[in-house]
Amino acid sequence: ISTEPVDVGDVVGEAANAFRSVASRNRVDVDLPYRLPPIEADRQRIIQVLNNLLDSAAQLSPEGSAIRVTAARSGSEVVVSVANEGKGIPSGHLPWVFSEFFQFGDGQNREQDEATGLGLAVCRGVVEAHGGRIWAESEGLGRGALFSFAIPISPVDDAQEYRFPNLGAPASNNRERTTILAIDGDLRSLVQISNGLSNAGYRPLVTSDLNEADLLIERESPRIILLDANLLRKDDTDFARRIFRAIDAPVILVADRHMDEDATVVFEVGAVDYIVKPFALRELVGRVRVALGKRGQDDLAKSLETFYQGDLAINYAERGVTVAGRPVQLTATEYDLLSELSKNAGRVLTHEHLLRVVWGQSYSGDSQLTRTYVRYLRKKLGDDAKNPKYILTQPRVGYWMVAPEPMSVNLAG
Repeated sequence: ISTEPVDVGDVVGEAANAFRSVASRNRVDVDLPYRLPPIEADRQRIIQVLNNLLDSAAQLSPEGSAIRVTAARSGSEVVVSVANEGKGIPSGHLPWVFSEFFQFGDGQNREQDEATGLGLAVCRGVVEAHGGRIWAESEGLGRGALFSFAIPISPVDDAQEYRFPNLGAPASNNRERTTILAIDGDLRSLVQISNGLSNAGYRPLVTSDLNEADLLIERESPRIILLDANLLRKDDTDFARRIFRAIDAPVILVADRHMDEDATVVFEVGAVDYIVKPFALRELVGRVRVALGKRGQDDLAKSLETFYQGDLAINYAERGVTVAGRPVQLTATEYDLLSELSKNAGRVLTHEHLLRVVWGQSYSGDSQLTRTYVRYLRKKLGDDAKNPKYILTQPRVGYWMVAPEPMSVNLAG
């Protein structure tokens, strides 16, 4: 292992998102405190541990149940836990859970018992190589299980406070940096957002004052607005709706956990995406980049009449598709999926992104749905999945289309 200070929320967020992109049987809930000290760790190895624990939790959980990931500081360590609502583990078996090929169950029906293979044994090896500890807890069969590991806090940052840019002020005088405005009543969220965006090279402006937000929108013309979902719950709904009507910029909702109803309202009034607290900084920056890229693609699509890729042509104005001049009859959903891929040609779109944009938030996590519709599209377009010409697969992530050559696109007019 090669260690460095590692942000716990960042690695937990990356592992949870990777799990969601390939597994639709279970929901993953991440519940982390606002601020945890960094751990001294090998980033990729800790992600490997989390991936293995999530896989084991899913293996032992009924379909549709939740897997919960939590973390907390404990003395000189940070403890990360993965809990499931599944079969549980007899107390006498707990000391052997992290042995190679350990078999879960009551031993009465070995065909129905679950074997762990090497996954949990690898977790033990990696954690102990970090000077950490790993253990399992369960109240018995049918009572679920809790897998936890502890990693020492980084000695470099253990006693230091995080340093953030001044709230409400530009992180840099360089006005060429993309300006992003965050409006949130939670000071902790503003600090996290400001820090993450500044480190990613953006120019963050943050405020919890709605009057100041109006002035910043008028004076600074931000490229993106991050908007606190709680503004839609209170008397500030008119302010939120005014933002959607008045500013020519994408709006991303910053939501608390389990706010699907509020998310639906925001999408109806014009938000392009939302992110759920607590979130990893990498996820925040990723969603901002996607929104900025989509804005550019939408502007391009408005100025383009037809997208060409080999024999494939997509007429955005008429919502028409042809292959070698032959019309292809697509359903509305199939066209929306193809249109989203083509407008983002050259970029991989995750299953989660496609589900949110094409089907809506209620379909989040159902990656099988995107796979099924891509199969329909390929069949209608005459595209071979083994050697695709139009829609390419990024294994375990999503799909993409090759960006057209500049001369292959007809400009409108």
